[in-house]
Amino acid sequence: MWIYLLKFSACLSILLLFYKLALEKVHIHHFKRYYLLSAFLISLSIPLITFTQYVTVTIEPSLIETYIDQTSSNPIENKTNNEPLLPIILWCIYVFGVFIFALKFFGNLRALIKNIKYNPKLKSGRIHHVLLQELIAPHTFFSYIFFNRTNYESQKIPQEVFWHEETHALQKHSLDILLLELLQIVFWFHPLIYWAKHLAKLNHEFLADQAVLKRGTSVPNYQNLVLAFSSNAVTSPLANAIHYSSIKKRIVIMKTQTSKRAIWLKSLLLIPLMALLLYSFSTKEVLEVQKIETVTIEEDYQQETIIEDIEQEKINDSRNQNIPTQEISIAINKKGQLLVNVDLVNIEDLKSHLLKYNQGLTKKQREQSVKAVISVEKETPANIIKQVDAILMDYGVATIDIKGPSKSPTQVGATKTEIKEFNTLAKKYNAQPQETRVIPLKDLKKLETIYGRMSNEQKQQALPFPECPPVPPAPDPAPAPKMVPTTKKGEPSQAIPPPPPPYAVPNEEKHSQVLLEAFKKFDKKANAFGKATESYTKKGEGTFTNLQTLYEETMDLYNGYVELAIKENLMKPTRYISTNKKEEQEIEHKIRDQDKKLEEDNIPAPTLKSSENQKLKAVKEPSVYYGKLYNVPQPPPQPNPNPVIYIKELAEKGATFYIGPHQYKTTEAMELVRKSKDPSIDVSDYPIVRLGGC
Repeated sequence: MWIYLLKFSACLSILLLFYKLALEKVHIHHFKRYYLLSAFLISLSIPLITFTQYVTVTIEPSLIETYIDQTSSNPIENKTNNEPLLPIILWCIYVFGVFIFALKFFGNLRALIKNIKYNPKLKSGRIHHVLLQELIAPHTFFSYIFFNRTNYESQKIPQEVFWHEETHALQKHSLDILLLELLQIVFWFHPLIYWAKHLAKLNHEFLADQAVLKRGTSVPNYQNLVLAFSSNAVTSPLANAIHYSSIKKRIVIMKTQTSKRAIWLKSLLLIPLMALLLYSFSTKEVLEVQKIETVTIEEDYQQETIIEDIEQEKINDSRNQNIPTQEISIAINKKGQLLVNVDLVNIEDLKSHLLKYNQGLTKKQREQSVKAVISVEKETPANIIKQVDAILMDYGVATIDIKGPSKSPTQVGATKTEIKEFNTLAKKYNAQPQETRVIPLKDLKKLETIYGRMSNEQKQQALPFPECPPVPPAPDPAPAPKMVPTTKKGEPSQAIPPPPPPYAVPNEEKHSQVLLEAFKKFDKKANAFGKATESYTKKGEGTFTNLQTLYEETMDLYNGYVELAIKENLMKPTRYISTNKKEEQEIEHKIRDQDKKLEEDNIPAPTLKSSENQKLKAVKEPSVYYGKLYNVPQPPPQPNPNPVIYIKELAEKGATFYIGPHQYKTTEAMELVRKSKDPSIDVSDYPIVRLGGC
């Protein structure tokens, strides 16, 4: 408040001083009238003008949580109850002054209205002459001119006086007086208000004198008339009186003449004056727009590679779009608090707060150029992330990148933003011919991650997963020697039945009830078999006979389910699947004959070394699976520095290899890994091994 008053006072004093030095004696009285009124508006407005400069500052990711905690937990200093008495006293004095000046204003206005109402009036055109008994100087209030009744009836008032007062009435000088009086009530303590009111009233007299002289009145005679009427008679402060102001100054102005050139030069000085006031007394504000860098570096990649990918992506976006890419950074801590760029925002206010950004862009343009980055903590509430995601989609963004720990495992399916991003990438790469298709490792990992989160229904509605180009066929490796599990004494152990083969899951809306029931029975039995196998191998609970019985029951249900699935086109028939038990028994007899022949030839069976922390030391012997020899997957071996050798070791342990939703043969997987510059091998779902990159 004090700074505003100082700026207002400085502006008004400079404008009034310029009027006093440069404009008061210039014969542009109409212009000067509006200049004095505008001086108040300009002085009141300039301190309210704010020029904002935005400066971009970068915040390190490690400071996000600290910044939020400091902002949210910073206690507000408790104000003591003993507030200073000086401001209260000053406000009381100000209100009292406003009351006194308002009372005085309404008292003067009431006196004028009373004189108009209770005294005789004579109408002369649009002007009313009010005749008073008091000895007063002629004065004007709007269209009412007040005269002394005795002088008026005896015709002692010169015609020039009538012209002078009629000018005040016709030009409505009373409006200026009322406005200045109201300003005086508000700023009763400000001395410049009284000076400005004096200058405005004096300029009214200049206007009236000019109008009288234009009617042909002699200047010397009119000057003598002004001197004759300069008495001490009382007039209302709200009225214009002929005797008001400095008589000497009015006489000087009557004699002064101003050239047009001087008028133009002095008027042009107002332009640099206004620029100086605007520059000096407006408010300058510097806002720091703090950008949160949230670049996540994977363990398997170098920071330089990620930065190059980001820069290349920005270059490609700038080529495809004329609108520069904008970024909105939102950090969410474990308490669910939001830090939007540098502002701490409630989730309820996020929608309205986002509208402050990119105001020059339409929603369609934002969907092409605005990128949102959400940084979350390990314990960030999942419902807050979903709400922020939905609000950003409604606001309109091109991409939403969630940085930080993975989402809660209880989440079912991918979000709308992830599906939209998946469809965008899938459409881009499906448009390329498969033979020449190249998918960058970064995009492929994103496709695999989102596809893995999708539910079966979402996968059916989404675009097809872009497959990598087929790998040239490699020569089949020499058959590996048959692995025969052994006990501690070196004797062959009993074979643990293998898990059921891969299968497709039916859809309740698309497939028959018979197929669904068959799948439920098989799935239930398979789960029971899996638990029994785990208890037998790790805890030593149960018997091998019971395990073998469960396996046979599971495979019977599996074969029945596969037959129905093939009929309803859920699964494709393969030459390796055998639904004929007699055929399986014949193959098993052949395998047993081969085993006996190997034993007779004294070919030792290699024994696989297991991990020290692994309780299971015995592995099963080969059995028929898809018509081939199948080994139960063993614990994954220790990572080998050579990824190709590591893939081969995993394959020997019974692993299967996937890129996205597609399974690849061992030779194909080895070829893909060999060609990849920086492959990733994920064994977290072993025996399923997921490869990164094509």
